[in-house]
Amino acid sequence: MGKLNANFVRTAKPGRHLDGDGLSLLVKPNGRKSWVLRVTWEGNRQEIGLGSVDTSVRSPDQRRASEGMPILSRRNLTLAEARDKADELRKFARAGRNPLVE
Repeated sequence: MGKLNANFVRTAKPGRHLDGDGLSLLVKPNGRKSWVLRVTWEGNRQEIGLGSVDTSVRSPDQRRASEGMPILSRRNLTLAEARDKADELRKFARAGRNPLVE
């Protein structure tokens, strides 16, 4: 289980905040927030930008619409979605596939 929670993500100050298993929240000095995954593939450590942080409050209809989109295609991610996307990319790396290409 990760170290971050949704409330922390909303109020995080500038810096890199680790969630665990290579996933981190990057908050720039201007307040922009993004998800970054650090993985090792073929012996090289790589950082992969997963997308921007989505802290919006979504209606049930909006949630259902976004759930129809594959997780690897989403660019605005909640904490839970970022964890899911990171899990998928780590699976690719463990299987010997390049997570950057996926």
